[in-house]
Amino acid sequence: MVRYALFVLAACAATATAALAQGGTLTLQQLERKYSGMSPVHIAKCDRDGDGVYNRSEQLCVASIYNTMYRDD
Repeated sequence: MVRYALFVLAACAATATAALAQGGTLTLQQLERKYSGMSPVHIAKCDRDGDGVYNRSEQLCVASIYNTMYRDD
């Protein structure tokens, strides 16, 4: 279980690193492609400033919701 948690943490870090390499932000459409099957409403809840662009913190929020509610392993 600890290994899985470390794997998830590493995956989140890799995602954040990739986002930073792209200027650090992603759009709603980019996140919908990345997290296919995730409700746009759940993604939008993480857009704290309502600008439609997701910074690193907001992307980690989306990843957390996805890992908690949509992954079954």
